[in-house]
Amino acid sequence: MEIHGTVIFVLLVTLWTVWVVDGLMIGKGELRMALPDDTSDSLVALIMALYAVVYHTLLFMMLWSYYKAIRTPPQPIPAKFKISEAELNHIEDGRLPKSVASRDLPVLTRSGRDHAIGVCKRCMIIKPDRAHHCSTCKQCVMKMDHHCPWVANCVGHHNYKFFCLFLNYLSLFLLADVAMCVPFIIKWSRHGLGTASMQTAVMGVVAIVFLLTVGPLCLSHCGLTAENETTLESMRKSHFARDTFQWNLRSCGANCSVVYGPSCCRGMCPVASNVGDGVEYGVVFKDTLDRGDNLSALSIGQVVTDDHDHGGDGDGGDGDGDSDGGGGDDADGVVARMDDGEDDGGAVAGFRDDEDDDAESTSTLTDNLLSGK
Repeated sequence: MEIHGTVIFVLLVTLWTVWVVDGLMIGKGELRMALPDDTSDSLVALIMALYAVVYHTLLFMMLWSYYKAIRTPPQPIPAKFKISEAELNHIEDGRLPKSVASRDLPVLTRSGRDHAIGVCKRCMIIKPDRAHHCSTCKQCVMKMDHHCPWVANCVGHHNYKFFCLFLNYLSLFLLADVAMCVPFIIKWSRHGLGTASMQTAVMGVVAIVFLLTVGPLCLSHCGLTAENETTLESMRKSHFARDTFQWNLRSCGANCSVVYGPSCCRGMCPVASNVGDGVEYGVVFKDTLDRGDNLSALSIGQVVTDDHDHGGDGDGGDGDGDSDGGGGDDADGVVARMDDGEDDGGAVAGFRDDEDDDAESTSTLTDNLLSGK
């Protein structure tokens, strides 16, 4: 296991705060200095016991989540998405080989730039929905959110829940530090209470600084989870083959269950409980106001044929959310044809070779997400 400098830094800072709390605030009874002078000894003992339980519970959950976020590697893309050199050549010519169409690969989203099906030449795959290539991990990551140096890992479908739990418990852990250290900061600034108390006051200042950094990040990912969206998707919206679909299940509970699972108890623990396999995801119709419809998975061949029948009627050409200027006329270069050995003269679509690490992806659907199954 390779130990990264950022991980060592986080662990050292955590170890120092634990030493201050256990060795000084609780061990030497300095926690009493944060309480009013007339607080009875029995109440002080009770507060110290409760604080120790809460503090160490948050510490344990934070470190457990951090370990899982670090040690859970990106899952490999399923083998059915892999393509051969010959199949890639057909795809680059705008033809969909029968060997690919027969696999029933799910695909609903398209490249925002040219409305083509996403492929990755480096991994030699047709990219699953919401997948992106990470140059640091040197592989395509399912439902990639971002590559995080603080966990020395890519954050995606495989460990996004653990990453969010780490942020949540870390924020609460820092709040517990700040809550008990602020009185020390005030008394230390007024009276100078000695070296030991100065250590506690310094820890409070450090906790405030970290909380101002981690807190907004935690709230940001809470918002993304509530919208069923990743960081990359918040910067560049998914372009569906038809613009009537969306990832947002229109219910905060349903969206959160995608990441944390249907069980509240399991959702609070860093154990695998997220919904789906990283390939299939539920969507609803944008214009459905009073019901949440899910669609059955469509195969890559079905969607391509459907695009041909509708003249590319689907993803709007306004290019909203596409940072590289995607969008344009749907009638231009969005139709693909099946490679059946005959030249039917039909218009062909470019199948995109994604060289950008955050390029758009192919996708799929799952049933029953709204019901929490």
